[in-house]
Amino acid sequence: MNRNKLNNEELLQILFNTNWSDSEDGLDNSDHEQDLNNVQIPEHVDYPTNVNDEVSFDLLDLPVEMQFDTGETLILPSDSKSNLTYQNQNTTPRRSIRQAFSSPTESTSNTTNQSHSRPKEKNIELTNLKWKKGNLITPSACLKFNEPTLHNDLLSLETPLDFFAYFFNTELLIKIKEETELYSVQLNPNKPVTLSIDEIKRYLGICIYASVLHVPKIRDYWSVDLGFPLIYNTMSRNRFELIKSVLHFNNNATMLLPNNPNHDRLHKLRPIIDHLNNRFSSIPCKETLSLDEQLCATKAKSYMKQYLPDKRERCKMPSCKGFTYLKCTKCTVFLCLNRNKNCFTNYHM
Repeated sequence: MNRNKLNNEELLQILFNTNWSDSEDGLDNSDHEQDLNNVQIPEHVDYPTNVNDEVSFDLLDLPVEMQFDTGETLILPSDSKSNLTYQNQNTTPRRSIRQAFSSPTESTSNTTNQSHSRPKEKNIELTNLKWKKGNLITPSACLKFNEPTLHNDLLSLETPLDFFAYFFNTELLIKIKEETELYSVQLNPNKPVTLSIDEIKRYLGICIYASVLHVPKIRDYWSVDLGFPLIYNTMSRNRFELIKSVLHFNNNATMLLPNNPNHDRLHKLRPIIDHLNNRFSSIPCKETLSLDEQLCATKAKSYMKQYLPDKRERCKMPSCKGFTYLKCTKCTVFLCLNRNKNCFTNYHM
């Protein structure tokens, strides 16, 4: 059976670098199973240090000092021919191999340097977070726009009311006041309604406040049990209902008929939409801007509550179940037009 043979250099390194106090080899030769042999190599033992020299020596010629836990010390002489009680010469092979030898102290120093070069692992301790109630204190620099392209009107905005007033400015409130008074005259010339800008602001404030505080009926905001002082002290119930009945944003006399190609379904809200779009466009946007569409919750039965231009429409031909992007300009109906189906011709026959 072939085995890997160790040369003298490897055996010396094992002999000098091994901690013999942890070895259990001596338990086989000891009378007591608990005895551990401490093998110590005398410091005056010389070994070759020149790696270029070829040496020939015998490991059995090295003196070895063995010390037991009981206090007894046994020195093995360098004479390999002496009869030893704890060693069987017949079982130890005697070999003499020529090989370049390197000092075991160099390997020991390299091992020590590698152990010191390893980074020390630090234990990461998680801190216990303690939450407390209080208002968030934000630095003043975070509350201001730092864009150099912003004009002074935007830089002067501080409170939420200032931002709301920037979009719903006096120009828009005057437009609402004029259209509301005009509609009241068109509705009943004998009882025209006269409003002020302050009343328009109070009415809008009550609508915003009512969107947060919900009651079963609108009149409950002025009731004794469910009423809110901030609402019934701002405006009376009858005045609020009167403004609500005549509130308008555009002239109904200028609205086109539905069969007109230029008919605008949002005619009554067009001044508000155009004004807000202009105010939104006055704020400069950055180059990296992410936009997202969100559907508003409404119970209105109108197709305008959802705008998906990339969504295909079902073909209006009764015998067709396909989807298409094509819309007839005359009858405003979505119809299929491809190699297999020509719903345009069949629909107008």
